[in-house]
Amino acid sequence: MKAVSGKKMCRTMAKHGWTLARVSGSHHAFQKQGNPKTIIVPVHGNKDLKPGTLHAIMRDAELTEQDIREYEERPMKSQVMTSLTAFVIFFGAATFAADAAKRTWTFDDAVVGKLPTGFRGEAGDWAVARDGDEQVLSQSAKNPDEAFNVVLATETRAADVDLTVKLKAIAGKDDQGGGLVWRARDKDNYYVARYNPLEDNFRLYKVEKGKRIMFKNADIKATPGWHTLRVTMRGTHMACYYDGVKQLEADDDTFTEAGMIGLWSKADAQSYFDDLTLVSP
Repeated sequence: MKAVSGKKMCRTMAKHGWTLARVSGSHHAFQKQGNPKTIIVPVHGNKDLKPGTLHAIMRDAELTEQDIREYEERPMKSQVMTSLTAFVIFFGAATFAADAAKRTWTFDDAVVGKLPTGFRGEAGDWAVARDGDEQVLSQSAKNPDEAFNVVLATETRAADVDLTVKLKAIAGKDDQGGGLVWRARDKDNYYVARYNPLEDNFRLYKVEKGKRIMFKNADIKATPGWHTLRVTMRGTHMACYYDGVKQLEADDDTFTEAGMIGLWSKADAQSYFDDLTLVSP
């Protein structure tokens, strides 16, 4: 069959119910509810998977050549698919792949140096950048310590969420890393879970009227490269995961209504983000 890159295989698996549990270097570990297997997909930019690796992944994930072709053919279509299982929309800049409850922004078709369509930079310097063969959303501003760098996905409105993003800390003397924003009313009111490798910690906050209040902290030894952050919220209960392991839980009723999702860093934390995914009821 036709060669397939690791990145394309990851997105095909996500479309078929597999969830990215953690990232360790180039290895992307996927799990699926009701299936005891953990499947590792190596991702090296846009390089193709070795035939033996490809066939083993397809076998273990119960994927067919048609499943792969459906993913590859879909971006070539100009129309929007309206089936109940999946559709793909091109928002001019950022690829937005979705099914009835899932949306993923990959930034692969975005214009480098520009903010993707559908995103609004509230503070900081947000733009699509290249990371090797990949395209990512970058925050590159070097702001003072009290600044929160926020970008919001303005076309999203969700209360109960399951959010994930891949994060790589690039630089920062005062701060590093970043995190996920949800139930955002605006740039001054939202929940945020952020990872800071300078401080070796992962924390859950609310920002209300521009003031940040911490709920929980987890100490995590920093390691370089990409990491996966995940947040779930149902009603008032929040749970936060770092590389597939639950680290934080809290309850709060400050923001109960549906709001925007987004990305966040602080001060001079320069970071890359990729594969932002929202699952909502």
